[in-house]
Amino acid sequence: MADPGKKHVVAADDSALDRELLVIASRDSGMQFHQVSHRDQVIPVIAKLARQGITVEALIIDLHMPGIPLPELIAQLRSHESWAQIGVVVMTDSDDESTRDQCLKAGADLFVRKPSNLNALEELLNQMGASLHDDARSLAELS
Repeated sequence: MADPGKKHVVAADDSALDRELLVIASRDSGMQFHQVSHRDQVIPVIAKLARQGITVEALIIDLHMPGIPLPELIAQLRSHESWAQIGVVVMTDSDDESTRDQCLKAGADLFVRKPSNLNALEELLNQMGASLHDDARSLAELS
């Protein structure tokens, strides 16, 4: 059930473990996660939540997962009036500069390396939760 007092975030990762780690690590962040395992599920989940009157503040998405190409997904979000301000955070095990630049050029707000431990992930999510107070675009301040 969606909690209206929380910041709603879609977590897209083909690893169930990584999605669960996000949920566990976010317990003090003020965020409620809606999990998807395939990129093709992102837009339908955001649309469903919107129909329920829930605003998605951010999308945390794994760089390497099946489905619609990431630049196309971001373009779809940015072209929709109600979803254009959703903060897009790309998480990956890669620290390749050119990949980072491609994601940011495609419209991602933040490109972060997946934290290697639960404490680092908790810290990142707590910072994100604080940054989501007024404007999802403020995620860029974390980079």
